[in-house]
Amino acid sequence: MPISILIFGCDPLLLTTRKWVLRSSGHRVWTATTSTEVAYILSTEPIVVLILCHTLSLEERRQGLALAAQGQAPGKPRVKTLLLTAGVSPEPLPFLAEVVDAMEGPARLIEAVRRIVASDIVPGTLPNPC
Repeated sequence: MPISILIFGCDPLLLTTRKWVLRSSGHRVWTATTSTEVAYILSTEPIVVLILCHTLSLEERRQGLALAAQGQAPGKPRVKTLLLTAGVSPEPLPFLAEVVDAMEGPARLIEAVRRIVASDIVPGTLPNPC
Protein backbone atom coordinates (compact mmCIF):
# COMPACT_ATOMS: atom_id res chain seq x y z
CA MET A 1 0.00 0.00 0.00
CA PRO A 2 1.41 3.42 -0.88
CA ILE A 3 2.43 5.73 1.93
CA SER A 4 1.38 9.40 1.75
CA ILE A 5 4.48 11.54 2.30
CA LEU A 6 5.04 15.28 2.55
CA ILE A 7 8.57 16.61 2.03
CA PHE A 8 9.25 20.09 3.43
CA GLY A 9 12.40 21.87 2.25
CA CYS A 10 13.86 24.94 0.58
CA ASP A 11 15.69 23.54 -2.45
CA PRO A 12 13.33 22.82 -5.38
CA LEU A 13 15.84 20.51 -7.07
CA LEU A 14 16.32 18.37 -3.96
CA LEU A 15 12.55 18.28 -3.38
CA THR A 16 11.97 17.11 -6.95
CA THR A 17 14.67 14.44 -6.69
CA ARG A 18 13.40 13.10 -3.37
CA LYS A 19 9.83 13.17 -4.65
CA TRP A 20 10.88 11.12 -7.69
CA VAL A 21 12.79 8.60 -5.55
CA LEU A 22 9.86 8.04 -3.19
CA ARG A 23 7.27 7.96 -5.98
CA SER A 24 9.34 5.41 -7.89
CA SER A 25 9.13 3.17 -4.82
CA GLY A 26 5.32 3.35 -4.93
CA HIS A 27 4.44 6.18 -2.56
CA ARG A 28 2.22 9.26 -2.93
CA VAL A 29 4.38 12.34 -2.41
CA TRP A 30 3.73 16.06 -1.98
CA THR A 31 6.33 18.79 -1.55
CA ALA A 32 6.20 22.13 0.23
CA THR A 33 8.59 25.05 0.49
CA THR A 34 6.68 27.11 3.06
CA SER A 35 4.94 26.40 6.36
CA THR A 36 1.70 27.70 4.80
CA GLU A 37 1.92 24.97 2.15
CA VAL A 38 2.69 22.38 4.84
CA ALA A 39 -0.37 23.42 6.86
CA TYR A 40 -2.61 23.26 3.79
CA ILE A 41 -1.40 19.83 2.65
CA LEU A 42 -1.62 18.39 6.17
CA SER A 43 -5.21 19.61 6.42
CA THR A 44 -6.30 18.26 3.03
CA GLU A 45 -4.31 15.05 2.48
CA PRO A 46 -3.88 11.86 4.56
CA ILE A 47 -0.17 12.44 5.20
CA VAL A 48 1.52 9.65 7.17
CA VAL A 49 5.15 10.84 7.02
CA LEU A 50 6.52 14.39 7.11
CA ILE A 51 10.13 14.63 5.94
CA LEU A 52 12.02 17.73 7.05
CA CYS A 53 14.93 18.44 4.71
CA HIS A 54 18.35 19.56 5.87
CA THR A 55 17.88 22.79 3.87
CA LEU A 56 15.40 24.11 6.45
CA SER A 57 16.45 26.44 9.23
CA LEU A 58 15.97 25.29 12.81
CA GLU A 59 12.91 27.55 13.10
CA GLU A 60 11.38 26.10 9.91
CA ARG A 61 11.96 22.58 11.24
CA ARG A 62 10.21 23.51 14.48
CA GLN A 63 7.31 25.00 12.51
CA GLY A 64 6.98 21.80 10.48
CA LEU A 65 6.97 19.67 13.62
CA ALA A 66 4.37 21.90 15.28
CA LEU A 67 2.14 21.76 12.21
CA ALA A 68 2.40 17.98 12.09
CA ALA A 69 1.43 17.77 15.76
CA GLN A 70 -1.58 20.10 15.44
CA GLY A 71 -2.69 19.12 11.95
CA GLN A 72 -4.28 15.88 13.02
CA ALA A 73 -7.93 15.70 12.08
CA PRO A 74 -10.23 12.92 13.29
CA GLY A 75 -9.96 9.88 11.05
CA LYS A 76 -6.57 10.85 9.66
CA PRO A 77 -3.43 8.84 10.40
CA ARG A 78 -0.89 10.17 12.88
CA VAL A 79 1.96 11.97 11.15
CA LYS A 80 5.40 10.52 11.81
CA THR A 81 8.38 12.79 11.22
CA LEU A 82 11.75 12.12 9.68
CA LEU A 83 14.62 14.62 9.68
CA LEU A 84 17.19 14.56 6.90
CA THR A 85 20.66 15.81 7.76
CA ALA A 86 23.66 16.41 5.52
CA GLY A 87 26.57 14.72 7.24
CA VAL A 88 26.24 16.62 10.53
CA SER A 89 24.49 15.87 13.81
CA PRO A 90 21.17 17.68 14.06
CA GLU A 91 20.15 19.92 16.90
CA PRO A 92 17.77 18.19 19.32
CA LEU A 93 14.14 18.44 18.28
CA PRO A 94 11.11 16.87 19.94
CA PHE A 95 8.78 14.43 18.24
CA LEU A 96 11.14 13.00 15.61
CA ALA A 97 10.57 9.36 14.73
CA GLU A 98 13.92 9.11 12.96
CA VAL A 99 16.97 11.06 11.77
CA VAL A 100 18.61 10.06 8.47
CA ASP A 101 21.78 11.36 6.86
CA ALA A 102 20.77 12.29 3.31
CA MET A 103 24.32 11.53 2.17
CA GLU A 104 23.62 7.82 2.77
CA GLY A 105 21.56 7.77 -0.42
CA PRO A 106 18.04 7.11 -1.65
CA ALA A 107 17.87 3.47 -0.52
CA ARG A 108 18.42 4.57 3.09
CA LEU A 109 15.63 7.17 2.77
CA ILE A 110 13.16 4.60 1.43
CA GLU A 111 14.17 2.13 4.16
CA ALA A 112 13.71 4.76 6.89
CA VAL A 113 10.24 5.73 5.62
CA ARG A 114 9.13 2.11 5.58
CA ARG A 115 10.60 1.47 9.03
CA ILE A 116 8.91 4.39 10.78
CA VAL A 117 5.57 3.63 9.16
CA ALA A 118 5.79 0.00 10.30
CA SER A 119 6.89 0.99 13.82
CA ASP A 120 4.73 1.92 16.76
CA ILE A 121 6.66 5.17 17.25
CA VAL A 122 4.34 8.14 17.24
CA PRO A 123 5.21 11.78 17.79
CA GLY A 124 5.52 12.74 21.43
CA THR A 125 5.87 9.24 22.85
CA LEU A 126 9.64 8.88 22.80
CA PRO A 127 12.38 11.42 23.46
CA ASN A 128 14.60 12.32 20.52
CA PRO A 129 17.92 10.43 20.99
CA CYS A 130 19.95 13.30 19.52
